[in-house]
This record gives sequence, C-alpha cells and structure tokens, in this order.
Amino acid sequence: MTPTVLTTALGIAERANNLEIAALLREAGATPEIREESDAWKIPVEILRSYAGEYQHEKGWKMNFLFEEGLFLLQNNRSGDQAPEPINATTFRIPGRGSRTVEFHVEDGKVTSITSTRGDQAQTLKKVAEHQRQ
Repeated sequence: MTPTVLTTALGIAERANNLEIAALLREAGATPEIREESDAWKIPVEILRSYAGEYQHEKGWKMNFLFEEGLFLLQNNRSGDQAPEPINATTFRIPGRGSRTVEFHVEDGKVTSITSTRGDQAQTLKKVAEHQRQ
C-alpha cells in the first residue's frame, strides 16, 4: 500500500476509535492526517501531554486522559480508549458520548482542572495525578 492509502486508513481507524488497527497502520508507516481546515488539529504535542492525567469530581468519579504513542486518549475501561476530537486548543468533544465536551483549565502554566459538559450540565473535576494508565 502507498503511504497515502495507509494515512487515509489511519484517519478512518482513529475516528472510529479502533486503536488496535490504528497502531498496526502506524507500524506499517502511516502518519496522522493533517487537517488544514481547523487550527484545532494543530495543538502542540507538549500541550496534549500536559492534559494527560487523572481528574476527579468532588463526588469521587474520575476521568483519566493519556498521551501514548503519539495519541491523546480518554481511558475507558468499558468500551476501550477513545480519542477526543479537538474543538479548539482547550476543548474536546468525546466521541460516542452525545454532546459531551471536556474543557481543560490552565493556571500559571499548569493544568489544574477540567469542565465536563453535557447539554446544560457542567461538572468540574480537579487534576489529582499526572499521566498514568489504570
């Protein structure tokens, strides 16, 4: 297969959250698609890495974001890891979760919390740990 075909297939696999196929395609030489139509796709890797970590709501439930093998992911033990879709540099849509978005909050150059929003309900989760797979 040509590099263009591999890269196209990688984009499809990532949008479908098929991380196993995406990993195989990257091993075969596919590179992530560059999406020119949106600045959201130009988020620096350092920023995405800073978002990785465990976030906890005051009632105890958690969200865990990872940055592994060049991918920014929401860890989901039930349905597999998901690749959040950037809306802008700090806000992401969570695939398969309806209208759920997550916005990362930075204070003094450090990520401190996220706001998870679905419809008109917003909940804040504080960052309690750096990147870790659970």
